Amino acid sequence: MMYQRYPCIGHNAFGDPWGYFNKKLSQKIRNIRWKWNARGKTNTTVKKRRVEPEVKLIEEPMSLLDAGKIFKTEMEKPKKEMDRALIMKAVRGSFKERRLFITKKHDGNLKELLRKLPVLGKAEYVEKEFFLIQPSLKKEEIVENWTETMSHLDVVLGSEHQQEEDDVSVPGTAEEYRLLMQLEKKIAFHHKVKSGKNPVMMTIKPSEMKSLPNKDGDPPRLVFVQGDRGICNAYVIAGGIQMEVNTNLRDALTHLLYAYYAWDLSYPKNYLLLGFLQVYVLGDRKNKFAINQNYLKFTKAFDDMKK
Repeated sequence: MMYQRYPCIGHNAFGDPWGYFNKKLSQKIRNIRWKWNARGKTNTTVKKRRVEPEVKLIEEPMSLLDAGKIFKTEMEKPKKEMDRALIMKAVRGSFKERRLFITKKHDGNLKELLRKLPVLGKAEYVEKEFFLIQPSLKKEEIVENWTETMSHLDVVLGSEHQQEEDDVSVPGTAEEYRLLMQLEKKIAFHHKVKSGKNPVMMTIKPSEMKSLPNKDGDPPRLVFVQGDRGICNAYVIAGGIQMEVNTNLRDALTHLLYAYYAWDLSYPKNYLLLGFLQVYVLGDRKNKFAINQNYLKFTKAFDDMKK
């Protein structure tokens, strides 16, 4: 009777007149059974998605001899053709042997060092070497430390440093450059020391001026080249070699610090500003350097102000 009244039932059931109702009834019964079974379970457990443990890639050790061959081959190529992945594999793989060579067997001759390890003559890899030496430090922390340190220096020295002519071209902001120069004078060794014969730590050189003296044995220092529109180039020069760095004042000084770590050199006494930046920008108080009463007096006042 129902089929005669509703012939579409047969079509929906694909030939079985009552299949449509049987299908719905079967689904309903399964649903009821599922609820009954679930109600009877008291200790149900939810299967958690398995989290794969983090796998740290450990670089395979590489001999310094093999790494040196890679450095020499890749550094001779044009910059765009260098295999940076291979270079970094060699940098990480030979790290322990390289540091042992630099700290124990290297005599301080930078030309000879960079001839054997040309990768340490590039700012990019000097920075990577630093973070391998100091793995607990992060680049973001150094950037934050710069901002905090310069802010505090402005409070401590802002009222003391003399304003200069605005047309003087300096790296970075003129205010920061003057603050650092004032700090360098304030913490300097006043009595004559042998290291006083060293060139000044930061120099601004006009582009038309001849190259500055860069003799064997000279400590690493910064040279900013001033063009018609301001600072156009910056270099870390030392012992007859030079390494191009960013013209930004903070970046350039940071890479100068990196170079001292990578090349395992000590600061000359008249470069005490680098020691200050090591402590307050890099946050490294473990590596010692020569200090004086001026430094101790200033840093005590600086620390008290930060509290």
